[in-house]
This record gives sequence, C-alpha cells and structure tokens, in this order.
Amino acid sequence: MHWSKRFRAVLIMTAACAFAPFAVSPTRVASAQDAPLTREQARALFDEALALEAAGDYASALDKLQKAATYKRTPQIRYNIALCYEKLGRLVQALGEYRIALADAEADSASTKVAKEIRRAIESLEPRIPTITIARGENSVGARITLDGKELSAPAMAEGIAVDPGTHVVEAQLSGFKPFRQEIKVEAGAHEKVEVALDQSKEPTAAQPPTPPPADDDTRGKPPNNTTPAHETSGMSTTTMAGWILTGVGVASLGASGYFLSQRSKAISDLEAVCGADKQSCPASSKDTYDKGKRDTLLANVTLGAGAASLITGVVLIISGNASGSESPGPWVSKSVRVTTSPPGTLAGFGVDGQF
Repeated sequence: MHWSKRFRAVLIMTAACAFAPFAVSPTRVASAQDAPLTREQARALFDEALALEAAGDYASALDKLQKAATYKRTPQIRYNIALCYEKLGRLVQALGEYRIALADAEADSASTKVAKEIRRAIESLEPRIPTITIARGENSVGARITLDGKELSAPAMAEGIAVDPGTHVVEAQLSGFKPFRQEIKVEAGAHEKVEVALDQSKEPTAAQPPTPPPADDDTRGKPPNNTTPAHETSGMSTTTMAGWILTGVGVASLGASGYFLSQRSKAISDLEAVCGADKQSCPASSKDTYDKGKRDTLLANVTLGAGAASLITGVVLIISGNASGSESPGPWVSKSVRVTTSPPGTLAGFGVDGQF
C-alpha cells in the first residue's frame, strides 16, 4: 500500500517535469524586440533620430521616430515625423502630420513652443503642395477616372487633388471608347489641369464585322472556286430531307387513323347487334366493346390530325428545299417564299409571294 502511494507520487513529479517547459509564461519567452519600449529607450531613439536629421539621413530618422512613437506619440515626435516626410518629398503626408501635431500641441499647455514651430512649418509647406484638377471633356460622362490608380469622386476632381511633386498618371475608361491615359509632371507649388476626352473605339464588334479585303479584278463579283453560292446546293438539302421524313410520318399516321376508324366501325356494328336498334337494352357484357370503340375513336382523331399536319408540312419543306434560289426584291422567309409590301392582292399592306 505504501509502495503504491510512493509510485503515484513519482509519476506526478515526472509528469510535472515533462510539461514544465510548456507552462512558461509567453511574456518570459518573448523576444526583446517584442517587449514594449521603456521611457529611456524611447528617449534614446528620439535622440538618435535627431542626430540622423542633422546628418540629412531623413529615411533612417523617420524609422527611429516611428519606433519611438510606439511608446508615446507626443507633439514633438509628430512634428519631427512630419519634418522627415517633408524632406523626403512626401509633402501631402507631411502636411497631415503637421496638422495633427498642431492639434495635439494646442491641447497641451506644455507644448506652446512646439505649436509655434508647427504653425511656421505649415505656413511654409502649404503653398508648396501642388494640385491637379481633372475636368470631364468630350464623351467622358460616366467614365471611370483614376489618378495613380485610385478612383476619383466628382467633388475631388472639381476641388483639385493635392499631390506630391513628381510624375502622376491620369486614366479613364468607358465601354465603347478608347482608354485615356496621360502622364503629367508636377512641380512644387504648381496647379495643373487635365481634361479627359475619349475617342470612340474603332475595334470591330459582333454587330459590325470587319470588312473583307477587296477581291482581284478578275474575281470581283464571282464566288470563290471552292465555295457554292447560297442559293445553290449539291445533293439533297436538309430542308428537303426533313420534308420527306415528315411526309413519311404523315402517311403512316393517316394509315393508322384509317385502321382505328375501321376498328371504331366494327365496334359500332357489334353494339348494334347486341343492343338493338334503339340501343337502350345493351347487356353488361357489351361494356368492353363500348370502351374499345371510344378508345379507337380518340386514336383515330389524333392520328388523323397529326398525319395531316405532318403531310402538309413535309410537302411544303420538299417544295422549299428544291426551289430555285434566284434573287428578287423583298425579304425571303425561305428559299421559295417571301413577304412583299405592296404587290397585287395584298392584305393590310402585306402580301406573300413565291417561286417554284
């Protein structure tokens, strides 16, 4: 019994040792880089940034300042971040940082001196920021217009977009028109205007297929040697073949209708034989004959109608398929039938004409 308790205790201690590494707090294994900055570290980064600014290395100074700002983004740090943006040519972003820094400085009574510096920086920077005004010209209503890949709204285009000095690209797209693209180089303090005008696309569409090249003089007006004119066919056409098939179906259906009619007549004769002339004393055994007669009557009518329709359609298709394809004025609905607007015998201004 004592041995069992001791054995369990050993097992518990072994398990605790095995899982101890996983129970360490994440904050203890975190790297020094992930740990939050202390006041002293933030101050050291700020001093390093000032030294880099003095040396003209504004990109490195900006990196130091952004790291120091993770501790606390004071008006002084914001001011120096804006200064780095300005020196790097990112004037629009610099102006935004200056304005935020000024708002923070004015809210802090201890930052009066910084606020004065920020105001002077803003007054000096604002006239240097260039703008681009974009106007819609010919065929550009409804077009999607972008500046450096960013879509613009109508108010933004009308007021003018603040940009950094350098080259910018204005593009516009609208279905059915050629894409518009214009590069514009903007200097500091300049105010440029771009008018977007679209030219109609000349690319062929489904409704307007490209025009084929003209034929040679000796072949112009003649069909190619390896083609057959639309009105000429070799062998039996599809229309003629369909007509013969439908004619065969019609003949077969009419034959079936005749068979069912004969069966109907036989049923009537059988009923008259057992029911008498007055047909009022039919025995119960005649019910099957009566039902068969009704069924034969229905089938006869159905096959008669289907046969007549198939036969008529087939004959029309055979005539159409074999008809001549000679051209004549008027819209042709088949190779042998056309609709005319005012021939003799028209009805309500239209008529039907044909050729065989």
